[in-house]
Amino acid sequence: MHHKRYKKKYWTPSEDLKLTRLVATYGPRRWNHIAEKMQVKTGKSCRFRWINQLDPRINKTAFNDEEEAKILSAQRELGNKWSKIAKLLHRRTANAVKNHWHQLMRKTLKKQTKKETNNLIKPSSSLPSEAKDTMEASYFKTNVPLKYIDFLGVGDA
Repeated sequence: MHHKRYKKKYWTPSEDLKLTRLVATYGPRRWNHIAEKMQVKTGKSCRFRWINQLDPRINKTAFNDEEEAKILSAQRELGNKWSKIAKLLHRRTANAVKNHWHQLMRKTLKKQTKKETNNLIKPSSSLPSEAKDTMEASYFKTNVPLKYIDFLGVGDA
């Protein structure tokens, strides 16, 4: 059996409508058959589009604080088992849960980085140059003056 190769492209509103009508006709099961009727999509892409974007049962509203807390708690307990975590939430897809968890992690990392940046000790201009270098180096967990650290690994040899 030879599978046709389709160039990846975004879904158009008319393709979404056609897929919705085909799923209404054939049900959300016969994805390869539905893809043949779509003509330019694979069964896998039709299934993915339906399950993650078009199924009317999906909750597409913004995640609330309670859901975020459940996601964080369940991910700590279950790891990255997104479909199991999604079952703990009302009408959320595994893909939406995974994407939101990553968004929460980026937000958390950004806050931590901002907090660490604000807590940096800025050397006083009244200190001798070598003392300033050592203070800046302490940020990198070392007492070696910055002028002796070869950040790029190229050296002056």
